[in-house]
Amino acid sequence: MLGDGTLEAGSYALPLLGPVHHPVAVVNVPAGYTHWGPFLNAAEPQEAEDPLAISLWVVTGVFKDACIATEQIPAGESVRTLADAFLRQQVTSVTKPRPVTLAGYDGLYLEIRAPAKLDYSLCNDAELNFWESTPTGERWTRMPGMRDRLWILDVHHQPMVLAMFVPPSATDRQVHQMAQIVEGARFVGG
Repeated sequence: MLGDGTLEAGSYALPLLGPVHHPVAVVNVPAGYTHWGPFLNAAEPQEAEDPLAISLWVVTGVFKDACIATEQIPAGESVRTLADAFLRQQVTSVTKPRPVTLAGYDGLYLEIRAPAKLDYSLCNDAELNFWESTPTGERWTRMPGMRDRLWILDVHHQPMVLAMFVPPSATDRQVHQMAQIVEGARFVGG
């Protein structure tokens, strides 16, 4: 298990959020990154709650309304059913899924954007809740304009999501560097 804090350059397994599943994603991390819980964070931009980060998920349900966050759309057992669940989500904007291959696995790529003009205080816990990964966590944000980039991959017949969280303050250079880490991922074990 990785300790929280600054990481030395090297290869690291991303801790999985969701039902236990193998294989795991391993990424090559240059200097200038940190680890907190299940997230690999860029040192910049400095964002307290929603940093530029990547993580690995097995999604179990997508919240139908990201603001109310009570009813879920089942994630299903395929890349397509999970992508369709994101497309049905209310409050957020979701791009049309496009085919992608990453680490030798086929899947779909899409982006979810949190609205920039929404009174988040009207939402449950004053945040938007995108999805749940029972039993270990859920994806939420309090940052207007947050953009989640999702690579939904069919890894041994299990949809797994490599997610990159992009705050509005992130520069193109910072996003590109983080995307290179994701695109260089490989799956091991299982």
